[in-house]
Amino acid sequence: MKLLLPSLLLMILPILVSGYRYSPSYYYNYNNEIPYQEEESFQESEDSPSEDSSNCEGGDDPILPEPPYLLTTLPPPVPTCRPAGGCGSEMQGDGSREGYGSGTRGGGGGVGGGACGGGPGLGGYGGSDACNDLADKLNPRMKATSIAQNAAQVAKAANEAQMAAAQDASRQVKMQLAEKAMAAARAAEAIMEGKQAMVDNYARELREAEAVVAQVGVSLECSESSAEGAFAAAKEAENEATTFKALLDSWKTTLNDVEGLLEQANADLEEKNQMLTAARARGEHLTQQVAIARQDYEQVKEAAYRAASAAVEARQKASMSTCQQQQFPPPKPCGGLGAGSGGGVPGFQDSEDSMIPRDMPDEAPRPAGGAPCPSRYGGAGGEILSSIYEAPPTGGASCHALLDLYRQRRRQQMRMRRQQLRKKQKRARKLKGRNHREYGDNLINRRSIYDFVDGY
Repeated sequence: MKLLLPSLLLMILPILVSGYRYSPSYYYNYNNEIPYQEEESFQESEDSPSEDSSNCEGGDDPILPEPPYLLTTLPPPVPTCRPAGGCGSEMQGDGSREGYGSGTRGGGGGVGGGACGGGPGLGGYGGSDACNDLADKLNPRMKATSIAQNAAQVAKAANEAQMAAAQDASRQVKMQLAEKAMAAARAAEAIMEGKQAMVDNYARELREAEAVVAQVGVSLECSESSAEGAFAAAKEAENEATTFKALLDSWKTTLNDVEGLLEQANADLEEKNQMLTAARARGEHLTQQVAIARQDYEQVKEAAYRAASAAVEARQKASMSTCQQQQFPPPKPCGGLGAGSGGGVPGFQDSEDSMIPRDMPDEAPRPAGGAPCPSRYGGAGGEILSSIYEAPPTGGASCHALLDLYRQRRRQQMRMRRQQLRKKQKRARKLKGRNHREYGDNLINRRSIYDFVDGY
């Protein structure tokens, strides 16, 4: 900035000065009243003098006024007499050879001498008489010479004044222009300061914007990383959702299967309930049959007891005589009776679980003579039998025949029951195989069947 202003001033000032030199205001004074006169006007006046210049003798010489526009310290021009009769040029250069005159065509004018050359100058040579004589002869020429000298002096003064005025005017214009340039420079400096402040402000704003851009970039990177994490989480959630959907479908299928199995289990449960009801009914029926069989057993037992009693009586009656002779105690007929049982059928057990005679021998023990000997028996039944056995045995084989008949009948009943149970077992096995193929369940166990059979 400091280097730009002087170079700008150096470029502008010559243009302004040259434009002022050729402007119309250059040829006028400060009051704009009298235009400047060029040297050509003075030369014209020298070649053709005016009418006033011929009248130099009769009155006061005209004194040229000092122009108000010449700002110089030069003395005013010296008034001289102008010859009345024309202006000649025969005496040119005579005075210039003899003294140091101030004019170009003077006749002996020195440094302070007059125009006629006869004054008390430093370099004058002639006296007053010579001057008077020559003045008469050379009056027209002197007038012309003085006019020319005055014109030259006026022209020279005007030229110098014009140059000085031009210099003053140009100096003043230059000062004004310089002041304007300085004001413009100050304004430019102010503008430049404002621009510099604006530039600094813009730079500060730019730095702030760059900082904001950097922060936004960092936040954008964080947002991108967060978006990537969210995208990955969304992908994982989608995968998990797909997996959950597949699991849900499989669970639905499993649920349908479970519902089917539940329905099948309900059907199996109903069937088993029906089978249980049938088994209970069968159990009740079998219980009734067992009760009937027990009644038959009691009846058969009672009949066997009567038959055994009758056989014992017959045997006792048949062998009473022999027993009385030998005095042997009678043997236990048909295996004997329990002493403390309170009576019962000989050879049978009193339990309800079994009706098969186990301890009954085929023949009663006999004494050495061949006939059995009665003996005493405990209990009510023993007293009866002892009383019976006191008689001689007449029908010992009848007791064993009745017992064999009872055994055969019992075996036949047990055989029929076993056949029925085998048929039921076969039927249960068939039903078990079919249900096992359909449901995979064991409906009837073999051991339970055998336990059920053994219960009868």
